[in-house]
Amino acid sequence: MSNSIAVTLDAVNNLSDAFSSIITIVGTKLAGKLPDKEHPLGYGRIESLSALIVAGIVLYADISAIIFLTTGVSL
Repeated sequence: MSNSIAVTLDAVNNLSDAFSSIITIVGTKLAGKLPDKEHPLGYGRIESLSALIVAGIVLYADISAIIFLTTGVSL
């Protein structure tokens, strides 16, 4: 990859932002679905699940950055 820590960490940041945005868009679209027979209260909980997934992505990116900065090993 790159020998620059700044470039590598910026790439990790951009990738995590892109994945987070995609998950947020999909989660918002699904959460806006109208209630149906199987889900009489709607799909609003999907938005909470997508937020949890985004939190996991951010946590993974942070841990990857810390490991890279301390050991020089890229995940």
